[in-house]
Amino acid sequence: MYRIVHVLNDVRNLGNGIINAALDLACGQSMAGHDVTVVSGGGEYESLLRSRGIDHQILDQKRSVGNVPKALHRFNSIVSARKPDIVHCHNMTGTVLATLSKPFHSYSVVGHLHSLHQRSSRVMRIADRTIAVSKEVGNEFIKLGLPARKMRFVENAVIGSPRYSAYGGTTSVGLEQPAIVTVAGMFQRKGITELLTAFEAISEKVPGANLYLVGDGPDLAEFQAHAATLKSHPRIHFPGFRSDFQAYMREAAVFVLASRLDSFPLVLIEAREMGSAIIGTQVGGVPELLNHGKAGLLVPPHDADALAGAMLRVLTEPETAARLKRGAVEDLDRFRLEHMVRNVDTVYAELVKQPVAATAKAARIG
Repeated sequence: MYRIVHVLNDVRNLGNGIINAALDLACGQSMAGHDVTVVSGGGEYESLLRSRGIDHQILDQKRSVGNVPKALHRFNSIVSARKPDIVHCHNMTGTVLATLSKPFHSYSVVGHLHSLHQRSSRVMRIADRTIAVSKEVGNEFIKLGLPARKMRFVENAVIGSPRYSAYGGTTSVGLEQPAIVTVAGMFQRKGITELLTAFEAISEKVPGANLYLVGDGPDLAEFQAHAATLKSHPRIHFPGFRSDFQAYMREAAVFVLASRLDSFPLVLIEAREMGSAIIGTQVGGVPELLNHGKAGLLVPPHDADALAGAMLRVLTEPETAARLKRGAVEDLDRFRLEHMVRNVDTVYAELVKQPVAATAKAARIG
């Protein structure tokens, strides 16, 4: 068993895939018997961590001239007390702090590459090992200069995560049918503009269809303004961030993730577990996640016409919808949390020959 310190920006419950994936891993490791500490700026998930016996330590990681020395001092105090085998970093700042403190301690540093759109993640080349969430993501970072010899591939997994206890229940949300649903951050890179355009194109062919865009983000107002110009506007809904997002997936006639750029989005695993008929784009690790078309239709990114055609197929061809729903729930064992924990353990084993006993009591953190 290993003593592990995870470093994240925060532990807020805002639907952030990086935070969610890191918390899933931390909880799974604790459930497997590892000694786990999470270091972050804090947030709503602190109560979940406490319920799982995971220590949480506050660390302000703002990259200002005055704060960096304070953050380094605070981080050094934490690792001095915890004496970890592994410092597992899910952000750039954490990776730098862990590497700067490493000469005074005996841990190894693991950098986790969650997202292709965060090119600052290239700094993780300084870690002892880097973990990419898919082969496609890892290969893209290798092209950007990360050492292939340090790169390992571990898919995200969410099935069995206790994180879902922090979400809403499974009560029906009463969607107007047929319902087209996306659950995504309201960012341009999520392809929301293409989804709105595609829905406008099919709205007259499927007169009862409604579009639900579940999520929040900096581009929300822009998308709402765009939707207001469309003839289909009365059937386009922006519920915002919803903790009961799984109920939307469950009631969806089709679930769409129209990303222009993405890595290995947890939301597609969640939609698969709900048995949704899924449409995704051919970006990042999405084809791997959807079994290269067996668990969901794949369309090119930035292509509203192709997206509209795929949506129309699912909504008007019952046999296509049924096939996709069957495919979604096949081969889900690879997305179980314990599988991810075992794969990450394999990476740790390359770095740690004699783990600190997880039962050994760590020092009090001042």
